[in-house]
Amino acid sequence: MRDRPALTDAQAVKEALGGRTEAFCILVQRHQDYVLRLIGRNLPESEVEDAAQQTFVQAFEGLARLREGDSFKAWLGAIAARRCSDFWRRAKQRREVIFDPTDPGHMAWLEGFTAKDCREGHEALARQREARLLVDKLLSVLAAQDRVAVGLYYAQEYSHEEIGQMLGWGLAKVKVRLFRARARMAKAFATITQGRGDA
Repeated sequence: MRDRPALTDAQAVKEALGGRTEAFCILVQRHQDYVLRLIGRNLPESEVEDAAQQTFVQAFEGLARLREGDSFKAWLGAIAARRCSDFWRRAKQRREVIFDPTDPGHMAWLEGFTAKDCREGHEALARQREARLLVDKLLSVLAAQDRVAVGLYYAQEYSHEEIGQMLGWGLAKVKVRLFRARARMAKAFATITQGRGDA
């Protein structure tokens, strides 16, 4: 018996829309690492699996709205990016600092803080924590979508074009929003450092 050739994304979308749910499973298996990486670089580790699952649920429920099956990956990335934006928007509204016990950086800070016999290690961890808190503070002045765009561009090195596809923005809008985000972060940094007497 001959193996069936692998379906393209467009074929899998078409079959899934026709009622063959196994075809959507093919899409999930094909793109789950991509979604986990994208979300993992934008959310605390404890939130990644749930956000990825919700991304695929939303994709399945909205599959009929996808115009071109070949653009499934970009469309899926846009859904994942919106999930990240939504998370940070909600966190900002709650004004809470996210402590993630599954994040090695957070746990390292906690362990370093409680280890009184290792002053040098504690000081290094404190500097790392302070830097992380400063970055979080600077990112907190941004709108949720701008925060995700900055993360995609600087932390994950996506191109302007790829970010535009993910967020549904034109190329000019991506460049303008990144420029304005940098300016807002620079202004916030100046305010913070002046308040501390570092400038």
